[in-house]
Amino acid sequence: MSSSGDLRARLIGTVYFLPLIAALVYGHPFSAVAGCLAIGWVAFEAVFILSGGQVKTADRLLIALIPAVFWLAFLPVTGIGLLLIGAGLWGAGLLFVRGREAAFISLLFFASLSLGALLAANNGHYVLICLAAVISAGDVGAYICGRLLGGPKLAPRISPSKTWSGAVGGLVCSLLVVGLLLVLFDQAGSDAVGWGFAVLVSLLAQSGDLFESRLKRRLGVKDSGTIVPGHGGALDRFDGYLTVLPVVMLADAAGFTPFWLKASGL
Repeated sequence: MSSSGDLRARLIGTVYFLPLIAALVYGHPFSAVAGCLAIGWVAFEAVFILSGGQVKTADRLLIALIPAVFWLAFLPVTGIGLLLIGAGLWGAGLLFVRGREAAFISLLFFASLSLGALLAANNGHYVLICLAAVISAGDVGAYICGRLLGGPKLAPRISPSKTWSGAVGGLVCSLLVVGLLLVLFDQAGSDAVGWGFAVLVSLLAQSGDLFESRLKRRLGVKDSGTIVPGHGGALDRFDGYLTVLPVVMLADAAGFTPFWLKASGL
């Protein structure tokens, strides 16, 4: 497919995600439903490629377990009880995969729990919108800069199409969106730690993309799904969130909120 044709397909495929975006903007309970659908979609594609398309009973149970972890944050259970239930579901998931890509499955569980915790928080959907803006800007910036500038490959053995120019362009675009959030929220932007966290988020999102590319290469799969034109599946669109969300929620649990997310409600 030509570059213009690829871009056209991506733009058309983006329409498929508009219902999820609209539900997220409306907030609870629509944002919770949208989050569960998204993580369920990702879980289905992940298990489908891990099983080589031969989804068995244990695989179906795993598909159900991953979004089930998402809902733990909405239950009236806290502390040790929540940890025990979460650990039990995670352990069952690892049992079901039978050693297949345990690290990836664990990441899915942690991301699902983090997404649930975020959307269960007051105004958490606003935080996710801000994160989505930063991550999406990095994704678009990396794609456009990589196409236009080319240059040395970033990780040719993992993803031959990714370049250093794309990685830098993605980082710059993510930081530009952070600057825009400063203007929108009327926040001071002199916090070096906050800017450093923005850089970390952008790099983690790009690392999530590479992690998923490496997974697909090991499994001999080109795309995680074929439903969305030009995007290669939901897993390809949400892979950056798998690495970003757990770190954001761990930072919040440690009492740190970057300045560019404070006004959004975290």
